Amino acid sequence: MPLILETKDFKVTGHDKPHHPRENGGHIVVWTKEPYAHLSDLPLGLAAGFMHLNQVVGEAFVNVATANGLKVARVNYACFGNWNYKEPIKDPVVHMSLYLRTWGEKHPDNDPLFLAFPEALYLPDRNTGYYDHFEPLTEQECHQLKEELLRLLKTDKYKGIVFSI
Repeated sequence: MPLILETKDFKVTGHDKPHHPRENGGHIVVWTKEPYAHLSDLPLGLAAGFMHLNQVVGEAFVNVATANGLKVARVNYACFGNWNYKEPIKDPVVHMSLYLRTWGEKHPDNDPLFLAFPEALYLPDRNTGYYDHFEPLTEQECHQLKEELLRLLKTDKYKGIVFSI
């Protein structure tokens, strides 16, 4: 997964096999570096930092997509983790998937199960082939996201948040 930004405690990545295609907005993930099974397991300061980072990542995601011509409707923030419990079972790591939702979404293969905004995302098993033609964010888009994140972290709105980058 392409690295967008890394701090002492977190990393922000693109997704190699996104659950939402980039032409509809895309999919990025904010991860804790230490493995925690549940969001409630995080120490309070780390949990606050995680949520603050998700907030600024969501804003950067909207800004970059809008600058690239997408008609952004909203960001869906999802903290599921269910697939960690599928075979082979992996150690759960708290992460937040950010799905950028746009107006006029469609499935690359016109799959009739696809649900365009404002409907909730349809997220079937990865082995169904449903995601096979979903394009991930490009290297350039990931670079733009990093630059926008770094810019936003210097603004009055976010400058009080300290992340060791």
